[in-house]
Amino acid sequence: MKLTGAAILVSRGMKVLQAAPAAYPYRSAKRSSKTMATLEKALDKMREICLSLPDTREGDHFGETAFYVRGKLFATCGAKHGVCEITFGLEPDHAAALVENDPRFKPYSRDKRGVVLDAAKVKRWSEVQELILESYELVKPPKAKKAAKKSTPGKGTRR
Repeated sequence: MKLTGAAILVSRGMKVLQAAPAAYPYRSAKRSSKTMATLEKALDKMREICLSLPDTREGDHFGETAFYVRGKLFATCGAKHGVCEITFGLEPDHAAALVENDPRFKPYSRDKRGVVLDAAKVKRWSEVQELILESYELVKPPKAKKAAKKSTPGKGTRR
């Protein structure tokens, strides 16, 4: 078994701890060319979809490309685990139904509303666009009320 790091000696008892083997995909910095091609295509499509929505911006979220609406995260795209994945949030019932009925979707472990889709399994980007729009609508803050309305002379106004 090839090690990714050197063995570490612990002073008390001289126990030897070994680093994780290189076989773990999340430990490897290398990505296959197929994953990179999928990532580039997926990022292009995600940018096209997400950045066309009002008040959105692209940023970073734990090493993955993230899309925000007024500072709130609504989607990510990245190949952190060797597979290009798109993650977004939906209504809990919708998320559960997708995960249960469509093997392309898996639950996001940290949020019951979160859904993860392998970008290589995308059949139609229009389907992804609909799901991303739902995620966007769920997290976008309400528009700020206009600070000052134009007042017109009449009932309830002072001159």
